Amino acid sequence: MKLKKIELCNFRAVNKLSINLSEKLNVFVGVNGAGKSTIIDAIAITLSWLVNRIQRDKTSGRPIPEMSIRNGVSQGSITTCINKADTDYCWILNKAIKGNFFGQKSRLKEVSELATVIREEAQQTGLPVFAYYPVNRNVLDIPLRIRQKHSFEQFECFDEALTGAANFRHFFEWFRNREDLENESRQYLGQLDFLKPDNWEYPDRQLEAVRKSLEFFLTDFEHFSVRRNPLRV
Repeated sequence: MKLKKIELCNFRAVNKLSINLSEKLNVFVGVNGAGKSTIIDAIAITLSWLVNRIQRDKTSGRPIPEMSIRNGVSQGSITTCINKADTDYCWILNKAIKGNFFGQKSRLKEVSELATVIREEAQQTGLPVFAYYPVNRNVLDIPLRIRQKHSFEQFECFDEALTGAANFRHFFEWFRNREDLENESRQYLGQLDFLKPDNWEYPDRQLEAVRKSLEFFLTDFEHFSVRRNPLRV
């Protein structure tokens, strides 16, 4: 799946802009205020409709903020085209200022169709990855105490993927949960196979994959774990 094209119309300082994107890597270069973040933010807004509808059919994504409509006009729009398996899926997100009763409606049929295709293929081919790193990479909090438990289902990987804020709450909750399961499996080491629970494994495969990834990017650290007293990672 590739993001093929993005079009902006009356979005922020942009009058009209159409970009045909490369299948591999795209780099936007410009001085401050040239519009690099405008393009990335527009992509994040329009892709939020796909991400949310992958999780739940007919769910809304992020609307275009009225403050992002260019001064002096009554409506702005973002058009997105994605190619998947040689099929193009295009949708238009429109936003009119308050008091404009003649603005065009958004056309979101094809984003729903693409979301359905991805959802149906998820078990066999996995899910596409969406990640958004804006200029202001805010870290909201780094909690270790778990006050609300989550199921960690497959589609939860999209939660807040395009908001631009780094929230470690779910990560620490997931890490602690997997570590607890791993510690339970430890007691069966050395025992006969028929005494072990179904699907027993040690160490935990998912946890090991994350540990290795952390050690790869954070080369000065190793042996990641959650320490309960005092509460530390």
